[in-house]
Amino acid sequence: QSIRLLLVLAEAHNQGEILHIDKLRRKTQLGLDTSYSLLEEMALKNWVESTRDGEWVLAIDLQRITLRDVFETMVTPLSARLEAGLTNIHEELKGVLGMTLAEYAKKNVGATL
Repeated sequence: QSIRLLLVLAEAHNQGEILHIDKLRRKTQLGLDTSYSLLEEMALKNWVESTRDGEWVLAIDLQRITLRDVFETMVTPLSARLEAGLTNIHEELKGVLGMTLAEYAKKNVGATL
């Protein structure tokens, strides 16, 4: 959900648009509470900014955000204590999540952001 929001905001940014929360919700198919909650978390990281009119804009280049950044901000820190047997998975995730959102978009969405 967070990645979807960031990619939609990046697309709008590339087109010179600022998206109102209603349009952003329609494009991401997320509810109002979920959208606001995620956007507020991302605003704390200075990834997005809002206007007084309820519009949102990407505030950072996607090359500067990794999947790990999103995962650790929105899900759980990868530095959390590991249960026995999860060490290999943990290390594998660290590698995969090192990809930037721009790389992810290009590889998985076919977009050039």
